[in-house]
Amino acid sequence: MSVIEFILFPVSILVGLAIARLLEGLYIVSESKERYWVHTIWLCSKLGQVLLTIWTWRIGGSVGLAFGEHPTFLEMILTMATPGLIFLQAIALLGQTPTSTQNWEEHFYANRTRFFILNLMMISVTGYSAMRFGGVPVMPFFILFALSVLALVTDNRRVHGGIACVAVVVVTMGVGSTIVAAS
Repeated sequence: MSVIEFILFPVSILVGLAIARLLEGLYIVSESKERYWVHTIWLCSKLGQVLLTIWTWRIGGSVGLAFGEHPTFLEMILTMATPGLIFLQAIALLGQTPTSTQNWEEHFYANRTRFFILNLMMISVTGYSAMRFGGVPVMPFFILFALSVLALVTDNRRVHGGIACVAVVVVTMGVGSTIVAAS
């Protein structure tokens, strides 16, 4: 087993756990009578971010897999951090027992501090990787960081709706730019 395979094994597990948790959450939320559109958008956005992370790795992107034959410990941590933090965000969005949640709006605002602290950590790690390894524009990371700070300090429902919509647009633009770069 090469060093890269050794690193990608736990990363693949983290990615798989994040995708499974987010898909399970989307199913449970879609069946709920008390779903909350902002919460659902964040679930979709996080699923898109996991898929975007995998895609950027496939095309040799710079969000963690731009290391050589002998990666450093820092490069290994950066590679594991993004899917790991997204998995933790999925847990914050869904809780330990999502089927017992009655009102997703109340659940979202009760857990938003944890979710957005994890989001700030994820944006910081991914942004640092993008700056360190190059090839990915850093302006979207600054925008998302500022929006996450705003979401952390306010509980205004309209502001949170706007932030969630902007996050989906940024993820969609990221997916589109990586597809174009791969062609």
